[in-house]
Amino acid sequence: QFLRYRAEPHDDDSRDEETYRPDEPSFVLVGESILGGAIDPTLESGLLRLLPLCSAHVRVSRYVASCAVRYECGSVARSLAEGIGELLGEYLGFVSETSDRLRRGAGGPLTMSALHVRGQRPMRTMAVLDAVTSSVRDVKGGELLNALSNLAAVHYSGDSDAHALVSGLLARSAGPYDDMLRSWLTRGKVHDPYGEFMIEVTDRNFRENRVAMRQGMEWTDWCREREEHVLRSLQNPNEHIVSLGTNSLGVDRARATSHMTALHKAHATGKYWRAIHCCREGPSATTPAEASGKSNDDDDEDAVAILLDPLRLSRSIDRAYHEASDTLLRILLGENGLLGSLRFMKKYFLLDQGDFLVNFLDGAEEELSKDLPSVLRGRVQNWLSTSIARTESESSQLASALRCTFQNKSLRDTLDDLGNRRALKSKRAAR
Repeated sequence: QFLRYRAEPHDDDSRDEETYRPDEPSFVLVGESILGGAIDPTLESGLLRLLPLCSAHVRVSRYVASCAVRYECGSVARSLAEGIGELLGEYLGFVSETSDRLRRGAGGPLTMSALHVRGQRPMRTMAVLDAVTSSVRDVKGGELLNALSNLAAVHYSGDSDAHALVSGLLARSAGPYDDMLRSWLTRGKVHDPYGEFMIEVTDRNFRENRVAMRQGMEWTDWCREREEHVLRSLQNPNEHIVSLGTNSLGVDRARATSHMTALHKAHATGKYWRAIHCCREGPSATTPAEASGKSNDDDDEDAVAILLDPLRLSRSIDRAYHEASDTLLRILLGENGLLGSLRFMKKYFLLDQGDFLVNFLDGAEEELSKDLPSVLRGRVQNWLSTSIARTESESSQLASALRCTFQNKSLRDTLDDLGNRRALKSKRAAR
């Protein structure tokens, strides 16, 4: 009867001098007009010391309840809410035990001072949970993990108990993000319906695992980085992991990847696995990492610990990157005959033999001089196949699979687009 839950502004409360904030409900003492006079100062002091605990419990409970009904908050936030919910259960156990003791009168009278002493630990825990929910409100995914990491490192670095509590919640909430990262690094796939991962799949066919090469398709059309969800441990451009050994071409790994950060390697690793899927029996093909049935780290708890350790995470990404890179090189050089295709391109398109100029353009000149809607694609393809057959070169997969398509843009517009893409890429790298 001494307290009022301030969920809405109340003009009659003369004791409330704080500015009302609808997103931060709290408890306040009722005015003297309602009580019929002043209350005992000792009782008032005890109540004021317990009010932060009650108010924090309401705010924390509201966050947990909102994550339970709002799926758009994401799987990372829901995992955090589950961890907080377990701590709230412990707090309710303390409340139930205290209420039972007060009802039975066991252990002597329960005064406000005794209640304050018994509630020291729950008050501290609830204050930390209140700070956690305040820092992660309206954020999700990697941005939420960065907020928790920053809270533990900056605000609770000198408080071992609070730091352990926040670190435990961070490890609990990092599980879904770790699953997405491992799926990307081992399969080139990611299930991210709520936009929480640092890689956003922009191509619909790529997202639905129906990737098919098409005219003008480039790496940038497949996926892009989400800067707000990049883990802070991957945001340092000066952090490089030295790679030992050589790749499939005999190139020193340390020199070949010296310009790449862990973030760039993680981004490229998933793309390499998707390229491997395309080179094999379609997007449903199995990668070596999938066939083994495990990733670089078998234990889920250890994998989460690696995710939160910048050095171990960078090393894990480096291993995954070189595994994907070496696999892709072996497929391109062996199964797809990359060198034979390059030799064919050199002889046919460049100035080695110039068959493209001598045979194809001369033969198809009349047809190519027409306006684009009037050009017969089958006739142009026939001239292309005939000129390839006359080329005195080794047969390659590229020569037998070469098909002609028509670009809707002029050569000048195409070159302008390439220049704009490079400029945009340079701006992103500068950030």
